[in-house]
Amino acid sequence: MNVLKGALLPVGCALLQTVSVGTGLPDRSPGSAAVAALLGVASGLALFARGRAPFVVLAATVAGYLAQVLVGGPALPVAVSVMVFVVGRGYTTEGRSPVQSPTLIAVALLGALIGVVAPLQMAGLGSEAAAYGLLCSVSGAAGLLMALKSGRDQQRRNELVMAERLRIARELHDVVGHGMGAITVQAGAARMAVAAGALDDATQSLLDIEAAGRGVLQEVRWLVTLLREQEHHALLDVPDLVGNARRSGLEVTLAVDGDLSDVPAAVGEAAYRIVQEAITNVLRHAPRKEAVVSIRVADTLYLEILDRSEAACSPSEVEEGNGLRGMRERAIAAGGVLSAGRTPAGPWAVHAELPLGRSR
Repeated sequence: MNVLKGALLPVGCALLQTVSVGTGLPDRSPGSAAVAALLGVASGLALFARGRAPFVVLAATVAGYLAQVLVGGPALPVAVSVMVFVVGRGYTTEGRSPVQSPTLIAVALLGALIGVVAPLQMAGLGSEAAAYGLLCSVSGAAGLLMALKSGRDQQRRNELVMAERLRIARELHDVVGHGMGAITVQAGAARMAVAAGALDDATQSLLDIEAAGRGVLQEVRWLVTLLREQEHHALLDVPDLVGNARRSGLEVTLAVDGDLSDVPAAVGEAAYRIVQEAITNVLRHAPRKEAVVSIRVADTLYLEILDRSEAACSPSEVEEGNGLRGMRERAIAAGGVLSAGRTPAGPWAVHAELPLGRSR
């Protein structure tokens, strides 16, 4: 099937250039028309190699067209037009763009245009020269526009990849760096305790190392879960999110009031990401790793994530980081508000109110 699909363009171009020989000059012999038809077929079939050697094939189609015009009269330069498009686009192989000199591409396109227009103009066929020259020019312009678009798309993809790499690097630094630092300190304390003969202190340091190692594993497991999530999510996915958090070591309780499926997709996506980031902060910063997630669906979607870890001070109380800033931006984008801080009862909490855009 792929072979047949790839053969459609060359075979179609060969037939078009053969049929167009009928527009040739009337004083040509049948033998000349047959030769011209064969030249048209050859020009079209040369397109089979357009992916391996586009510049060579362009030169071959131009030469074939010149010979066809000299033998049989004006013919529609479909093969040349295809190759002008391919060269203008900047042919890619397996998704990689070869580095071609813009000068080389410009010279090739200009040479092809002259090769089509000049013989017709010299034969006094000005109207055909103008029409066929316009056809080649439009094909080349289309190829260049596609090349520019492909370049911009590739640049955006590269920027996204770099941004994702930086995000992963920051996450790994936050998750692994803190835990490994604590393990290193405790390992040094254990070594000195053993040297001093304080076996109880050494045992306590080893227990602290074990706890820190488990904490790092929990956070890495959670990080891997987040990195695997590429698709959009709805509020109905929050129970699965909470389940993953539990498997990562967070004691989290979920309370739902209302129908989660009754929330619009855009609001549900924002709510999911807010809950996700709030849970991440508890898992990363809280010593006891316990949280309560409350969701209420009414005219407005109400979210509350309580950090029940009894931490003395949340990092967000000192400085607003990227996580809290991102949650607030998501709430604002959904037309809502978000606040974070310590409640009168003591626990740190994130509150969000996201309008659903309807009245009951």
